[in-house]
Amino acid sequence: MKSKLIHEAHGQRSFVVVLATDDEIQDCLGRFATEQKLSAAQVSAIGAFRRATLRFFDWQTKAYQPIQVEEQVEVRLD
Repeated sequence: MKSKLIHEAHGQRSFVVVLATDDEIQDCLGRFATEQKLSAAQVSAIGAFRRATLRFFDWQTKAYQPIQVEEQVEVRLD
């Protein structure tokens, strides 16, 4: 994982974070948040996954239901 601060103003910072092939996104972003002492964040992302587990909240069961994706997919998160 690489990161760079690209903008800072009025107490807000913007970073670019680039993950390497086979980096685990949750681990990397968690470590980044800890290192930067983030207490709140907004995330926008674009990239690809080889495999992923997506989850949605099922209001009837009050639990997150997993959806396994086992193929190369492009992802955009706004």
